[in-house]
Amino acid sequence: MTDSKALSAFQSDSLPSAEVTLAAIARDAGDPTLSIGKLSRLVSIEPGLTLELLQAANRSVIKPGTIRTVQQAIGRLGFRFVRNRAVARVVRQAADGLSVGDLDTKRHWEDSLRRAMAAKVLAELLGHSDPEEVFTVGLLQEVGTLVMAAHDPTCGGALERVSREPSETRMRVEKELFGVTHDQVVGVLGRAWGLPDDILLPIEHHHRESRKKLPRDLERTAELLHVADLIADLVVTNGDERVVNLCRKALTGLPGRTDVALAEVLERVQSGLPGIAKELGIELGKQISIQEVLTYATASLVQINQGYENLILKLEDALQQKQDLTRLLERKNLELEALAATDPLTGAANRRRFSAVAQRTLKQHGEKGLAISILAFDLDHFKLVNDTHGHKAGDAVLVEVVRRLNLSLRPDDLVGRLGGEEFAVLLPGTDQEGARLAAERCRRRIADTPIDCEEVSLDITTSIGGSTHCRVVSMETILHEADAALYAAKAGGRNQVVWYGEEPKRRR
Repeated sequence: MTDSKALSAFQSDSLPSAEVTLAAIARDAGDPTLSIGKLSRLVSIEPGLTLELLQAANRSVIKPGTIRTVQQAIGRLGFRFVRNRAVARVVRQAADGLSVGDLDTKRHWEDSLRRAMAAKVLAELLGHSDPEEVFTVGLLQEVGTLVMAAHDPTCGGALERVSREPSETRMRVEKELFGVTHDQVVGVLGRAWGLPDDILLPIEHHHRESRKKLPRDLERTAELLHVADLIADLVVTNGDERVVNLCRKALTGLPGRTDVALAEVLERVQSGLPGIAKELGIELGKQISIQEVLTYATASLVQINQGYENLILKLEDALQQKQDLTRLLERKNLELEALAATDPLTGAANRRRFSAVAQRTLKQHGEKGLAISILAFDLDHFKLVNDTHGHKAGDAVLVEVVRRLNLSLRPDDLVGRLGGEEFAVLLPGTDQEGARLAAERCRRRIADTPIDCEEVSLDITTSIGGSTHCRVVSMETILHEADAALYAAKAGGRNQVVWYGEEPKRRR
């Protein structure tokens, strides 16, 4: 049976219909002329989505509970975030109640959530402009499996039996049973609901080489879905050797990037799953520990890269084998931990390392009554750089900004990339006067000289907020204060330094 004939069977099915209000939100949130007030009223009709947006907005601020209204949540998260979450709820609600035979829907959604989290983490690590959209697309990429099982519930058992197998095995079984695969079915389902191509095309092509023919932004999303699928396969197959090898090649083969640490991706997926699962109402089963996955994965990498099979044959006894492998695993884990502490693009400390160093240093200084300051940085209008000149230019700007920050600071000061174009600097033993001088030095070094990005030279400015303490204070508190000062700097016209508690200069 050809793909077109097989798909026509699904097109003729009575597909689950999208709930009217959610579908309207998913559609209207993409309208650039829609006001935030109108969208807020539309969202308020859907209690489940309202709660989900409030939870997500409060999770994105340093002091949870400060976002109390739908309008505040939309202002914080953005229209596309609202559209993405509405699309996800449309699909999940439409899929509820389907008769799918022996297919375990609970585990299906858990696996889908893991794929979505892996895609989002990769998007964040690689500087994608919209990680939340990548998350939404990742969450929906497997929904075609549910529709297949509903199309013929007697096949639910066969789909369940291969659910712990790599994607290529699952797709081969789908093709044998239905003549098409789950990604093709998602296209039929999504277009029946009027979902946009920027969500559907990456899903339809992420398993296929045809993804390279998509427009640049959609190709990048499809590539992230492809790699995220392999990372999720690594978990469900308990570190299968072949999947480990595919994962490694995919991560190191991402175009124009330094290597992404598998350990950090797995750890961030694991730590992020419970919170997002609670927001979306997805129940999680017992999770395999990251240490177990890394142990399996590291052992497999040893076998692949260093001829472990031959090494085993040469060892004289089983005890020596175990000792040698243990030492090798320890070295690999240390290497993975070192990679996991650094932002792969800019070389700055990543959020985890910055938070750990800041908390320890704040405690030490506070107990001794020593001054310590934190600066919060945000590049002004950085989205325009990506939108106008492309992400490669945006990446070049981020790398150069971190280089200039390091030139402007002392060796003991720590630069951290907290996400996207957001940075922070820890200034140990520095009072407000000294920290303000350092902040102005950084601001001028960034603003005074254009940044060369291949064929274009860009004028970049930054807004900076600062906070200083001489007592024990939590990292969350001082960073919240610096962040509040940063927002004041932006509200005052950008390209300036503002300290917590003071009014910004008003720029035109």
